[in-house]
Amino acid sequence: MGAWDKLEQAADKIKDKVSGDAEGETKSAGGAFEKVKDVIDDATDKVKGDDSAADETAEKKAAEQKAAEETAAAAKKAQQQKKEAAEKKEQAAKQREYVVKPGDNLSTIALKHGHGISYMELAKFNGIKNPDLIHPGQVIKFPH
Repeated sequence: MGAWDKLEQAADKIKDKVSGDAEGETKSAGGAFEKVKDVIDDATDKVKGDDSAADETAEKKAAEQKAAEETAAAAKKAQQQKKEAAEKKEQAAKQREYVVKPGDNLSTIALKHGHGISYMELAKFNGIKNPDLIHPGQVIKFPH
């Protein structure tokens, strides 16, 4: 039972008591009843105001909670994007290098990994004087 209901019950009890008195007493009590009614009305208005203030507080808390959740979600998304960007950068760096394996030659490496660069340009970029002489384990870098 809310405060509003309790106030209405109290007002009804007072009204019943006053109207149950003798006729003469009722008239003199009528002024008292009006005063009590005014006090109850004032109290009722205060309770209603407190309820709306409580509603506003609850709404404010809900909005703050929602904002905090959205901020956390945005931070998590930004962190994920940063991680993905770092992984892409690392992968791109790995793709710009190739470790020579037994049987490789610059021509095949340039065709498979050079993105249109010739074996001669690849040799020059890597400072290889003899493009026919590369060794397993040697790192070949590609221009960006």
